[in-house]
Amino acid sequence: MDPSRHLGTCYGASSFLRLGETQGFGRRSGRYVAHGQVKDVCARALHRRARELLAGTFDHPLLADPRSPAGVARIDCNTADLTSLIRRLETITDPRDRRGIRHGFATTLVLIACATLAGNKSLVAISEWCESSSQQVLSRLGARISLTSGLRIPPSYATIRRATMAVDADALDRIVNTWAGAQAAHGARVVGDGATGEADTTDPRSLGPGPDDAGNAPGADLVGVAIDGKAVRGARRGDGTQVQLLAALRHDTGMVIGQANVENDKTNEIVTFPGLIDQLDLTGRVVTADALHTQKNAATLVAGKGGHFVLGVKQNQLRHAFGSNVADAGGALDVIAELLGHRSVASSQVYLHPDPARLRRAVDAVGTPRASGSVER
Repeated sequence: MDPSRHLGTCYGASSFLRLGETQGFGRRSGRYVAHGQVKDVCARALHRRARELLAGTFDHPLLADPRSPAGVARIDCNTADLTSLIRRLETITDPRDRRGIRHGFATTLVLIACATLAGNKSLVAISEWCESSSQQVLSRLGARISLTSGLRIPPSYATIRRATMAVDADALDRIVNTWAGAQAAHGARVVGDGATGEADTTDPRSLGPGPDDAGNAPGADLVGVAIDGKAVRGARRGDGTQVQLLAALRHDTGMVIGQANVENDKTNEIVTFPGLIDQLDLTGRVVTADALHTQKNAATLVAGKGGHFVLGVKQNQLRHAFGSNVADAGGALDVIAELLGHRSVASSQVYLHPDPARLRRAVDAVGTPRASGSVER
């Protein structure tokens, strides 16, 4: 309420209480700008125990949401080992020019990581989170100390923007995912992702239903890992196309244990799949993926990493496999067309994929010109 225009009589008559006054800031273009117009802040209790409830301790709404599964991994940055995160981030090469550097690269990255874990998704929101952080938080995150005031100073919006544009995104992603898994393991032991070569020290049965809970059912100790590709909202490449990521997410904790950039359109998820699988430890895990990855190469890669797989199969894939098997068994095109209900024989040519054994027999059946003595010089 603007006290220069209103006395607040109606608010007082409606049981509103004056709590204080603002500092004269307004939000413009995603940032707070000082305009000097100080206003009174009034509030009215809508619950008879409002003061008692607000004065008490309570979890963050995201943590207290009854709809979230009980096994979802939760990381409390107030008690997390942020020093280990800083040490890991220090292994990333700083691509910035050495001249004029005020904020350490690892410090800037850890501030970005913590702000993102706190739910801030845009650069403006991340910058505002850093600016509003207390001296205690900035001290834990290693922010630099001002020589004039002696206070911790967070990096500016421009510094944060330059850091996010210059950092190796894949390296940052692997480090943060590995650290997050290790921190969640303190409260609910999460299997490490193996992305940075660190040893797995946790049990895959610790978060998922164990053998005792499922009556020693076969496979009860396995952990599911879902692999799927998604478009990153609000992110564009230099050519204007959307950023696509192929991510591996644990079923039990909801944590991303690895992800890889997909070049161009989604059809290249097949090409990105081997690189994503290569950085994961799939021992004791079951990989689930959509029908796009239902291929022999994908199944072989997962099995080679010690994992199991459940891949979706669509009707057209079954038809294609059946038609190819009939062709490999020597079935003619008219037979395939009749079995699959094709009106034209040309529609059945797509199933002609001779296996290597048939190709070898066809080559061996052809006599060489030298053997037949018909070579002309």
